[in-house]
Amino acid sequence: MQVLIVEDDDSVAGFLRRAVTQEGYAVQTVRDGFEALSMAGSAQFDLIFLDGGMPGMDGFTACEQLLAKHGCRNTSVVI
Repeated sequence: MQVLIVEDDDSVAGFLRRAVTQEGYAVQTVRDGFEALSMAGSAQFDLIFLDGGMPGMDGFTACEQLLAKHGCRNTSVVI
């Protein structure tokens, strides 16, 4: 299972990364919605954790774009 974590707070991102990795999942971490869109364009993810309140592009806007433009309709998203 491929998991993408989109989080601008390093401590929260680290916590999520450790928890998900310990369960045996492959994890990629990016810091903002723009990076998430770029990453989703080059890889397929089964689950995406999105921070709702990031600077630049919040998680809600990133989610809308991921679903509309990046073929993530079958991807579970947690904000």
